[in-house]
Amino acid sequence: MFLSPDCLKAAYRLVQALLYHLPAKMKQALFRPCQQGFSPTAIHDAFTKLCGLPNVALPIPHRMMTALQWYSDGMDFADALHLAASQGCRTFYTFDQKLVSKADRRSQCKVKEP
Repeated sequence: MFLSPDCLKAAYRLVQALLYHLPAKMKQALFRPCQQGFSPTAIHDAFTKLCGLPNVALPIPHRMMTALQWYSDGMDFADALHLAASQGCRTFYTFDQKLVSKADRRSQCKVKEP
């Protein structure tokens, strides 16, 4: 699978954002250039391969894989990352009504509007 240099740079910046827990808007801004012109399947495959590289270390790899699965199932990528990161919490509050409805039955963490 060939990835453009811009896509690889965006993927690298996103992984850095995941590692340093940047705010959601920054993660979306970093990811947006890679998302334009690429199908969700291509993005999913690229991140799966990137995360599988021997020199890529994620702090909690199963959460990233869960987020990628939810993304491939139709959830927004940033929403999937936030929901996966909230595992272990009792409640995740959001103003995003779409996230509340899509998160239903995907997570042990209850997703609610404040």
